[in-house]
Amino acid sequence: MLKQLDSWELAISRARLYAPEIVNQWETLARAYQLRYLARRAVSLQDGAMAVKLVNRALATNWRILSKEPRRTLLTLGAAYFLRLLPQFLYSRIETVALKTTGYTQRQRISQGLGGSNAIS
Repeated sequence: MLKQLDSWELAISRARLYAPEIVNQWETLARAYQLRYLARRAVSLQDGAMAVKLVNRALATNWRILSKEPRRTLLTLGAAYFLRLLPQFLYSRIETVALKTTGYTQRQRISQGLGGSNAIS
C-alpha cells in the first residue's frame, strides 16, 4: 500500500510540472481521498493498524472528505477502528451485518430507480 502511495506522490510531482495551478488547488483533497482509499484496502486486507494510520492521515490531510462524503468516510473510519480494537470474531460479525445491510440498501435503491415511471423497456 505504501508503494502505491509513493507512486501516487510521484504522479502528483510530475503533474505539478504541467499544471501547477490545478495541483495546488486540489492536491490536499486528492491526497486525502487517496489515503482514505488505501485505508479501505488495509481494512480489506485485515491490517487494522495500517487502516487506522491511513484514515487518520486522510482526515488530517484534508478534513473536507468528511463533509463531502460523510458516509464513506465514517464507514472507513469505523471499520478501521473496529478492526484495530475489537477481537477478530466480533469484528467479523459486525462486518457481516454491515455487508448484508449495505447489500439490502443497494438493492432497494436499484429497485426504486428501475421501478419508477418512465423506466426504459
